[in-house]
Amino acid sequence: CWRLRAGGKGGSGSDATPDDYLTMLAAMAVQARRVLDPQGSMWLNLTGGYDPESAAMLERVVAMLTMQLGWTLRNVVVWQRQVPGGHPADAMRSSHERLYHLTPDAGNTRYDGNALRSAYGELTPVKQGVLTPNLWTIPFKRGSIDQYVVAPDQLYRLPIVATCPLDGIVLDPYCGTGTACVAAYNAQRRAIGIDINGDLVQRARRRIEPQTL
Repeated sequence: CWRLRAGGKGGSGSDATPDDYLTMLAAMAVQARRVLDPQGSMWLNLTGGYDPESAAMLERVVAMLTMQLGWTLRNVVVWQRQVPGGHPADAMRSSHERLYHLTPDAGNTRYDGNALRSAYGELTPVKQGVLTPNLWTIPFKRGSIDQYVVAPDQLYRLPIVATCPLDGIVLDPYCGTGTACVAAYNAQRRAIGIDINGDLVQRARRRIEPQTL
């Protein structure tokens, strides 16, 4: 997120300029594509604010990834998080974020719709043969770090089972306290977590140590 929340000490912070933010994401996307399986996917969780620059940032990020860096946008998921986030006094409460599903190849992509439907069915029943909707209602929980929000495990589990095979590896370059890694292990995948904040990495290690690889 830009200008909305930071990952605590050592994080990217909320004072970056729009160009700085785009440069940071571009550098991440280039390296992600370098190590990604040709049939793999990148899932990017983004939310915008209410001022003109923040509201336009989502479109700028997607345009940069698709038009400049060559990623293909496959799906856009709206995550309805139920518990709303911050908002100005003269506007409605913000209660959703977006997940962008991008792939390095327009046609050769791994996608398991049946596994996604089964995992989504644990939250909301879906009839056999019906495609999973792109509106996911999953409440979030607050972490123990001030202004740090921990996304729910299911928000990670759904993309993992849909686009990562059982012998695959989930890479989270902004792992925070390691929720994506834990979700990967629970889904019988391997995981690598990276974060600029050393305190969060230590928290992630403590959460992951009990897991059996």
